[in-house]
Amino acid sequence: MAKLYILIPVLIAAAALSPFEGLAQAPNDVLAKATGHVVRVGNLRDDLQAASEKLPEELRSARAAAFDRMMAERVLQIEARKQNTTVGRLLASTRSKIADPPAAEVTKLYDANRTSLSTYSEAEGRQIVIDYLRQKPEQEAVSALILELQTKYKATAGKNVNSAELKPAEVVATIDGKTITAAEFDRYVEFDLYELRADNAERLRDAAAEMLLQKLISDEAAAEKIDAGALIAREITSKMKDYSDEERFALEATFRNRLFQKYKAEILLDLPRPPVFNIDTANSAAVGPADAKAVIVMFSDLQCSACAAAHPIIKSVVAEFPNKARFVVRNFPLEGIHKNARNASLAARAAFNQGKFFEFAEILYKNQNRLDADSLAEYAKQLGLNEKQFDADFRSEKTAADIDRDIWDGEMLQISGTPTVYVNGIRMRRISAISLRNAIETALSH
Repeated sequence: MAKLYILIPVLIAAAALSPFEGLAQAPNDVLAKATGHVVRVGNLRDDLQAASEKLPEELRSARAAAFDRMMAERVLQIEARKQNTTVGRLLASTRSKIADPPAAEVTKLYDANRTSLSTYSEAEGRQIVIDYLRQKPEQEAVSALILELQTKYKATAGKNVNSAELKPAEVVATIDGKTITAAEFDRYVEFDLYELRADNAERLRDAAAEMLLQKLISDEAAAEKIDAGALIAREITSKMKDYSDEERFALEATFRNRLFQKYKAEILLDLPRPPVFNIDTANSAAVGPADAKAVIVMFSDLQCSACAAAHPIIKSVVAEFPNKARFVVRNFPLEGIHKNARNASLAARAAFNQGKFFEFAEILYKNQNRLDADSLAEYAKQLGLNEKQFDADFRSEKTAADIDRDIWDGEMLQISGTPTVYVNGIRMRRISAISLRNAIETALSH
């Protein structure tokens, strides 16, 4: 799971109703059809119908939560710029002022949880307990900082973001004397709302497709005068050789596609169109041709285990599209939670200056528990980098500015965790070889 870069939201405005009701699917809406069959929303399980009915309220709640988050993020960003730092470092500094809990409290909780902590050394287990006990006071400190900054920069709410009469040019907030319009907020919350709509549509589509498939299997079995189990065994089970999940999925897909084609099956519910973001890739580490039609951008934290897992998957899939796909990496160290992430990014940028970013990054991904300054210098030596130049670049203001540029761009994209991946400006909701391959093929088809 990706490590999250969390901002503590502060409620500014009360929720109000907005015209989302029309987005819910009605029970009689047709989701799929085939020869002799129609699948409507009302045919699906009760829980799926209920989830669809709740979508308008979920969208209202998402807009309200996003507004609170935006207000918190904006004042933190203003303060960070004034201090010539990043939000991550600002939050890390705030959290660092919280004292560790008393030793007796740590010992008491550690002793009560010795069994669950038995896989760790005592020192590691005690640190886990300390981190746990620090969570609440750290969150309270961050919330207090946000409240202080909202007062300092006169952050005030304008027209409610869930108002039914909200127009694009209307002001929804003012911060530090600058207004935020409804249109700007809509762009800010666009991906959040898209995810909710897409999740809802996918659940309905998948359920409708599965229901239709079961009906067509019954029809096909009846036509061949065999039972459905025998048909499935003939088309899938008996054809398996290595009994892997991949093999089963492939056989199931082939069988499903044949039945859908024979019975003229159609899935009628479209997925919502994803928002497209403009992402700068200039002067960033990349593999693949500069004029590639498909551009994959990954915002990565070199101390993030999820990034370490995603990086080779992305690189491998991109290699399947020679001369057509380009893999770009931008740095987004989660400075508030990973103490070595920034230095790792600085070192990787220094390696980039000598044309060895990917080789260096891959060493770091494999050694995430050893990212101290001495280890970083050791890795540079292992790669045969010019050590003097590496050290100078690692410590230079330009390298720091390059990393800050990536972080600030990521903040403007509302990135809250790593890895965050885009394909031609479309943010991926899930990162896997299959989803990435599909996204690249879609990009190449346009």
